[in-house]
Amino acid sequence: LLETTTFPVNESPLDGLERLGLVVRRSLTTDFDADGRDEWLVWLATPVYPVLFAPANDQYVVSRPTIDSYAEESTIALEVRELPDEAGAMVVWLRNWNWLIVSPPWGSVYDPWGGMGGGGYGEGCREGQVHELWLWRFEGGELHSEPLRVCGDSLDAVLSADGRTIDTGVWTQYDFDTGEVIPGTERRELWVWDAAQGWYVRPPVSGTATPLPTIVPPTLEPPSEYDAQAAWRSEDYAEYIAITDVLLPTLTDNPEQVFGLRYRRGLAFELLGQPEQALAEYQAIYDQALGVYDDWAALAAIHLPE
Repeated sequence: LLETTTFPVNESPLDGLERLGLVVRRSLTTDFDADGRDEWLVWLATPVYPVLFAPANDQYVVSRPTIDSYAEESTIALEVRELPDEAGAMVVWLRNWNWLIVSPPWGSVYDPWGGMGGGGYGEGCREGQVHELWLWRFEGGELHSEPLRVCGDSLDAVLSADGRTIDTGVWTQYDFDTGEVIPGTERRELWVWDAAQGWYVRPPVSGTATPLPTIVPPTLEPPSEYDAQAAWRSEDYAEYIAITDVLLPTLTDNPEQVFGLRYRRGLAFELLGQPEQALAEYQAIYDQALGVYDDWAALAAIHLPE
């Protein structure tokens, strides 16, 4: 219905929705891309994804970003924040990250860390609870999500006053079996505003990554598996390889964790057009897993020549 209806820019989209008999529950209006024309983000009373109205010529283009404001129990804050350097605005959503909270049927859409189980250790906040910070960026007429795990319990604790820094807090690894903190695993990660890219970036591990502004602390913590997973989720395969180059030599007590990282390295090399390096990763998994971890050996064998 929405996709087949014309919404002219010379009137409020709310008027058009009213004519269709659709009741509005909540709306946000802001100029996401700083072009002088406001976009509208509207939640209907019906429990479905909200509607984004983006002006294009003389009418609004309609899209359906997967922003959920119906999980009221888990939402800490959902609002519009201005970007630095007059670059526009973004939607920020801070919510509890708690498996015990009842999620709506579409809740799995908001779980970028699904399937991360396994291994002998976990990672959590040194103080406080883990939360999810979702950053919704307007690009190409649509909103795209950037999820982060953070330790702050409010937007002001996570986002700096000038909007140039995102502080995810202090993280530490702990043993699943004993619950004890693993010494020497504390790390603090800052995301900083990059004016050239017009978005927030992580401190790079590889020498080819985009240089960061001087706000980045001079001493960076060693990368963790979560850094590798973040690079993989963002499809930065060169960064994933650079991170795991540093990470893999430190993992000596969990072969299956190593196999998982190396398998993704193989896929990353393939995606980067480097088949010989990919083959070397699969061969290493096969050689080390055969007769001990046969499932991993069988998976690697799929990629090996007969």
